[in-house]
Amino acid sequence: MIRKIIFLCCFCLVSLCSLAGEITISNYKGFIGKKIKFADTISKGERYKIANKKFKTKAFAGKTLVISNIELDKRENLVLLLTMELEKGKTKEIKVKTKTQDVELENIKVIWPKIKRQVSQAKINRYTEYTNHDDFSGVWWLGVWWLIILLALLGFFCCYIFNWIQDRKTLEEITEIGIGEKSEERLILMLRNLGYSAEDIYHNLYIPLKNGNFSQIDLLLLTSVGIIVFEVKDYSGWIFGKGNHNQWTQVLNYGKEKHRFYNPIKQNEKHISNLKNYIGKSIPCFSVIVFYGNSELKDISFIPKDTYIAKPRQISNVLDRILAEDRSVFYDINIKKRLSQAVEYGRNDFIKTKHIENIKDMKGEDRLYR
Repeated sequence: MIRKIIFLCCFCLVSLCSLAGEITISNYKGFIGKKIKFADTISKGERYKIANKKFKTKAFAGKTLVISNIELDKRENLVLLLTMELEKGKTKEIKVKTKTQDVELENIKVIWPKIKRQVSQAKINRYTEYTNHDDFSGVWWLGVWWLIILLALLGFFCCYIFNWIQDRKTLEEITEIGIGEKSEERLILMLRNLGYSAEDIYHNLYIPLKNGNFSQIDLLLLTSVGIIVFEVKDYSGWIFGKGNHNQWTQVLNYGKEKHRFYNPIKQNEKHISNLKNYIGKSIPCFSVIVFYGNSELKDISFIPKDTYIAKPRQISNVLDRILAEDRSVFYDINIKKRLSQAVEYGRNDFIKTKHIENIKDMKGEDRLYR
């Protein structure tokens, strides 16, 4: 569908350009009455050219030609009627016939016999000068180009709207719009573009715990080798951390600001542990931490087995490496039912509110008095 829209926009642009390039008499009416004065001296071997008419002799030195009329003949050739002023008030008429696409009325070309090239406008002005140069055709062309630009922008805008609608439809197959972060939605779209089925992607799962609380998982993917559990982070700056440390460091403003945050490896390990308690421990699980945002992973080490840390552009490579595992997993229907139930828990406003309150109570920031 996108290709059809792009093709339609290109077709409209080409059609517009062909219409804009069509030459009619009205395009050249502004040239009628235009005077062209030849230089007083013409060196030997020089040639002047108006349209396709060459003036070879010195008889035109110091003479003035006036474009008295322009018309089209039956074969759609452009016919210029030039009047040359002679001595004692006499005039001489010269007809110049040329194909419309070859006509050049805005300047005179100086043709050098040996080099056969068009000289610069500065050199042309040394031999010729113009009077009564009233030409409004450029205004018409300017309007055409603005119209072409507007049509091109309209085409890009239509493509953007179409892609936006398609992305919303893709997301609605898996999750509700607005649940979770934008980075999680981008990861869902990436997985779908990589060819993974919507039935194998679970977003915003709330895993029930034995104490009545819930553990929230950002994204989960069922594959032939096991379950991939994604933890999505959206950070900027430099990221430092080790897999066996509880806290990692975010560095901003070239080291002037430092912030601590909980080790995402340990965080996702806890999610996987809760998931196995919920669906069973027989299914292999892989941990993938994805850092969105303008962040740079500077010094990350001691990453455990079956754990991967990556930027979004490297997700495809990570998944290829995981799928290269020499194993095959069968998912019982009850496992998928439990995962679907966990997704429904994530859409329950009461459960989400309770989960947020439990996290605040665990941090205990409201009990700190400074």
